Amino acid sequence: MAARALAAGGPPWTVFAAALGVGGAGLLLLAVPAVADEQDERAPEAPGVADLPGASNAPVPLEGELVPLEGEPLALEATIASLYGDVDGVTVTEGEDGTEISTAADILFEFDESDLTDEAMEVLAEAAEILAEAEPDDVLVEGHTDGIGDDDYNDQLSLERAEAVIAELADRDELSGIAFEAEGRGSREPIAAEEDEDGNDLEDGRARNRRVELSFEDG
Repeated sequence: MAARALAAGGPPWTVFAAALGVGGAGLLLLAVPAVADEQDERAPEAPGVADLPGASNAPVPLEGELVPLEGEPLALEATIASLYGDVDGVTVTEGEDGTEISTAADILFEFDESDLTDEAMEVLAEAAEILAEAEPDDVLVEGHTDGIGDDDYNDQLSLERAEAVIAELADRDELSGIAFEAEGRGSREPIAAEEDEDGNDLEDGRARNRRVELSFEDG
């Protein structure tokens, strides 16, 4: 009977017949769902982006109004910081008369010395990049000291320090077209107070006054 049911192409049920030996012959029909075809069990694939209604691969145009930038142009200090990074002991300012690079003498030199330190090489390398970019014809290099000591001694020390900076910069190929001039200002042009109202020393002020400045007009 099972063979005939399958051959007849009936509904998807497999029919099993078993003879029971209790109280005579009989049939017990067991109906079991047939295994569905593998293709029928597979879930439909999710549609791709291109299949979704209204989908498009075309670029989406930006909408809205353009807002003009406002404010003053960045000062040269900010430009230098972004191009060369922050270097301890270097300050760059731009004024009506040109550009000034101020370097801390405490980084360039040991106490009471005019020989450049190892740290000075990094500072002057940054200064050289700025000068090479600006391409000035002339650069004035001025040495400054604090107010401690004899004026004549400070004048000479500040001059020797300015000359040491020039010797390092002028030896660079990228600065070969620049004419450098050295001057020693001693302690005559301080930029910070060295004593408070009670006459106590202000070491921070003295340190700021110990410096070498490079000034120039852009080429």
